[in-house]
Amino acid sequence: MTALRRFARSTGIMALLYALSTVLGFLVGVMLARLLGASGYGVYALAMTTATLVGTLTEFGLPVLAMREVGTARSNGNWGRVRGLIAWSDRLILALSGGLIGATLLWIALRPDEDGGVPPAALLWAAALVPFVAIGKLRGFLLLALDRVFASQFP
Repeated sequence: MTALRRFARSTGIMALLYALSTVLGFLVGVMLARLLGASGYGVYALAMTTATLVGTLTEFGLPVLAMREVGTARSNGNWGRVRGLIAWSDRLILALSGGLIGATLLWIALRPDEDGGVPPAALLWAAALVPFVAIGKLRGFLLLALDRVFASQFP
């Protein structure tokens, strides 16, 4: 298969998966809004947005770096380097996530109780999701570097 044909195939797969993801995200959002009500959905949206934003602090460009290094190691056949990079990346993400979770717990413990403020449960869920978001993004980029375009969309 030529490089142009592989590129076209990969682009088509990613476009199809992106469209499917957008439609499913919309449907899930509508269903959650109906099931949770306005205030419940607001708490859910806050938790997910917080997890996504804070998750960027645990990445620091790591997925892009990992993708580049895996591509280089793959071309050289240096699979030991790939395994080492994955193990190091996982440890770094888990350590940073642990620090962020600890900071969240400390902030919840020290802040005064406020009526109408952000529910502590939403912040706890957001903090718990951070390592999953970061590791999922890392796995997606690693799979892209290994030419597994379809599989890279699922983490």
